[in-house]
Amino acid sequence: LFYTVCDVQFLAPSCAIYMSEKKDGEWKEGKTLGDEINMKGSTNTHPFLAKNTMGQEVLYFVSNREGGKGGLDIWYSVMNKKGVFGTPKNAGNKINTDRDEATPFFDTKTNTLYFSSDGWISMGGRDIYKSHADNSGRFNSTPENLGAPFNSPCNDYDFRFSSNSEQ
Repeated sequence: LFYTVCDVQFLAPSCAIYMSEKKDGEWKEGKTLGDEINMKGSTNTHPFLAKNTMGQEVLYFVSNREGGKGGLDIWYSVMNKKGVFGTPKNAGNKINTDRDEATPFFDTKTNTLYFSSDGWISMGGRDIYKSHADNSGRFNSTPENLGAPFNSPCNDYDFRFSSNSEQ
């Protein structure tokens, strides 16, 4: 289980991503993912773990770290064979804008990233978009707004597909 813990200071929260494992029917104490993911001086949130086309585990998350396009951007990090996440990469300017992107969800079956943004043309507030990745994991197409009924004049977040009730 990947989750976020935030420390709200003044108006700007500082968030870090943690991981916990379930063993023998019980959740173990969570551990921070470390400085590679939780870069000092930035907020790191909205984790989502998926497999890429090569079968590697990839953590998608949101951060306002240096090297971004502005605001909160979607980043990703590939886990190596030892279970350690590599240096995060920005999902690029075909996904990220100078505003905020949030709530990434990667559908492995269709190689599609779904996310919320207030930086693309919307129906109002934040809308949910999708963008297909090529076989190398790059997003080279302009995101497509999902439109109604997924989006509304209000803020829309957290699009997910679920094949069963445990996901």
